[in-house]
Amino acid sequence: MLAISESISMIFYNTPLCTPLWALVSIGLLIVPCQVQTLTEATYLVWLNFFCIIMAVFMSLIYMVSHMDSIAVTFAFAENLGWVSFFNGISKITFSYLGCYIYLEIMTEMKQPSEFPKAFSIAGPFQLGMYLLVGTVVYLTDGANAVSKEMILWDISLDTDSITFVIASVFLLLHLIVAYLIKSTILTRAIVVGLLPSKYKNASGFRMRMSWFCVSGFILVVAFIVSNAVPIFSKLTSLMGALNAPLLGYVFPICFTIGARRSAKVVTGYFEGALLIGIVSFAIILLIAGTSANIISLLENLKTFNQTPFQCVHEPFRIEWEKSNYNVSS
Repeated sequence: MLAISESISMIFYNTPLCTPLWALVSIGLLIVPCQVQTLTEATYLVWLNFFCIIMAVFMSLIYMVSHMDSIAVTFAFAENLGWVSFFNGISKITFSYLGCYIYLEIMTEMKQPSEFPKAFSIAGPFQLGMYLLVGTVVYLTDGANAVSKEMILWDISLDTDSITFVIASVFLLLHLIVAYLIKSTILTRAIVVGLLPSKYKNASGFRMRMSWFCVSGFILVVAFIVSNAVPIFSKLTSLMGALNAPLLGYVFPICFTIGARRSAKVVTGYFEGALLIGIVSFAIILLIAGTSANIISLLENLKTFNQTPFQCVHEPFRIEWEKSNYNVSS
């Protein structure tokens, strides 16, 4: 929700609306697509999603490389690296790669669920490669100052290449809409099935449609509240990574695996058992230290930039872009 709001403000970069109002516009854009009830119905949208994120990323990277005058000052380890910034970074990485909460849902709707590992063997390296490519180019372009920019699109100049900036922002917006649609479909279906288990198969029924509309609308309202309560995108993703990822990505899957093996009377080997214990230990450390570090960092940023939850400052995005690029040039 927060990223979608920011994308819309980037498209209309001279329009003076605040984040909460852009979030209301986001709800208007999302409420109709969110009525899709299965991932199967969104198959073609997934291809659109893939195309849009590729276009947004490579338009930005090509622009950055073509306008790179010299390589920025870089460090093997950040000079001001402390435990707060370290766990902030680890939390972002964890959030970026968290996908296990959706894997079972995808397998449920596959014609041949056993083929899922093949899909993952393609998607995993692709995701890793994209993150490495983006991280490398951005760091070589902006160096340590890259932290002052929320998105790589911000490196495109609004003064000389505003059309390129707007087109890339449109691609980013379409990608985010489909990404939200996929995740909200899974969550909405889980809630609706719990509320109306006997009615779920009647997908065309009026009661089912109204239930879906009400639940998907409720989720949009919750997303609106959360995104405006934590109005800094990078801090919100870090906080979600520290708070949710250790449990959803590490602890719960391991617990479910051990439980399933015990039911099937399958013995876990000593080496794998030790590895799983290590992963759970890391997850607990990340949950406690990562969440604490992100709360500290969030409060510091809100104080530094004089931001408050649900703050509504009617400034066009161009002002934020100019401030960001001023900090980098300084």
